[in-house]
Amino acid sequence: MLASVIAILILSIITFIMFWLDKTYAVDNHWRIPERTLIFLASAGGSAGALIAMEIFRHKTSKAPFPQLIPRIIMIQLVIFIVIANIFL
Repeated sequence: MLASVIAILILSIITFIMFWLDKTYAVDNHWRIPERTLIFLASAGGSAGALIAMEIFRHKTSKAPFPQLIPRIIMIQLVIFIVIANIFL
């Protein structure tokens, strides 16, 4: 269980950094991080980092599908986490 929490924390930090880099690149008109990469990282467990980065950096907050998809991913991950916790605890 602790390993899962650590993995989610690490993925959230990585996702947060990737959103920050993408915002920095967007402002500087540089190469961008593909949206599918950002969505994949959020889906893989970094959704908390994605949501925090979206709020802090005001990045991807109005670009579909991010404002709708990230909260949905968080809800799905939360349900999965609760189900798994109930099975193993």
